[in-house]
Amino acid sequence: TLIQIEHDWGDAMVRADVAAFSRCVADQRVLTTSDGTIVTKAMAQAELREGALKIESFRLDDVWVRV
Repeated sequence: TLIQIEHDWGDAMVRADVAAFSRCVADQRVLTTSDGTIVTKAMAQAELREGALKIESFRLDDVWVRV
């Protein structure tokens, strides 16, 4: 389900598991951070691989999916 993919994505980020992250995120993914920085999937993969991106915890609350 979509909610499970979100959980898998968060777990991959915490574990810095680039392969799992890649399975959860579309190639066209673009994230804009709170300071306006744009991060593509390839950039996030590189940061995870190099250890430049460290996520200590990930938690989803009150997630609803509506299609």
